[in-house]
Amino acid sequence: FVDALGASGSSVQVGLSTVAVEDGSAGELLADVVDVGEAGAADKMEAAVVCQGVCYEPGSVVDDDDFECGDDPQGVLSEQYLDCVCGSDGWTPSCDSGDEEHLEAALLAWCRTFDEPPAVCDDGMGGWDAAYAGTNTALRREGAAPIMLIVTDEGDGSRRLSQGDDDVSLYLEALDEVVPELEIWVVGPAPDLSCNTGSATSWGIERLVDAAKSTGGQYAPIASEVDGECRISDLSSVLQTMAVRLGG
Repeated sequence: FVDALGASGSSVQVGLSTVAVEDGSAGELLADVVDVGEAGAADKMEAAVVCQGVCYEPGSVVDDDDFECGDDPQGVLSEQYLDCVCGSDGWTPSCDSGDEEHLEAALLAWCRTFDEPPAVCDDGMGGWDAAYAGTNTALRREGAAPIMLIVTDEGDGSRRLSQGDDDVSLYLEALDEVVPELEIWVVGPAPDLSCNTGSATSWGIERLVDAAKSTGGQYAPIASEVDGECRISDLSSVLQTMAVRLGG
């Protein structure tokens, strides 16, 4: 995705966060914002993903004595690959809250860009902490078009909406206050609930679909049925398509 953005020739910066709120990360950047045209930008984002943003379940990391630093991991998460990218003690499991609050985390990520955040950032439900103020200033870039890309196999469970409520206007209004003209793009569960690997709910998916549609973004399925089997979509193709649009 970063390489495709860089190839577009446009001036684009990328930051990476999580959708967890309960663990205190609440919109925190996992790495420095990078200019996609700079040398090593893709490597920096790769390290942020695999070293800080992944929940490594038991048995998900294999032993590969033949792997050497610089080799293509071929889509396999091995202990040796992670040691190369993160250091031998730099990739502990990051299995925090199971609740994915995409819209809440996005709102708090942008609220962190203010030294004195607007009142909408703290609704008294425990997501916001005054210590977050001013910690994401690198996200805000004068004259840039802000875009949020969500990649998930879950529906939205953001706390300001009750379970079953698929009306996201509350979040769209709040986001518009802290980051006007934000576009939301989503790679998420299929709206028809096929290949539902993350046990997403229809109303949770509808929140993300509506958020994308209402802000001028797009929604693509993270998994689909092929020859009677559910398979992860070709995310590289999906992200490159998005990169062409964003780069334009």
